[in-house]
Amino acid sequence: MKVFIVYAHPDPTSFNGAMFRVAQETLREAGHEVRVSDLHEMGFNPVPGFHDVTAPVGDEIYQIQVEQKNASENGTYAEDVVAEQEKVE
Repeated sequence: MKVFIVYAHPDPTSFNGAMFRVAQETLREAGHEVRVSDLHEMGFNPVPGFHDVTAPVGDEIYQIQVEQKNASENGTYAEDVVAEQEKVE
């Protein structure tokens, strides 16, 4: 089985961090393929904005539906967004 874990916590020594490590270990030991995104470590910005696209339609107000439709149709999502999309695939 393929497993994708999304983790977003600033303290790797926290209980969440421990659960994150145990989940990876346990799943891998059981023979599963595990992919991980540690959003905090990556500095991933979870707030939608012009930084998500390389060729925005607008220039002042970010209209999420317009920008995402354009990026989907033209392949102009930012590199970090594409990398996360590929992990889900």
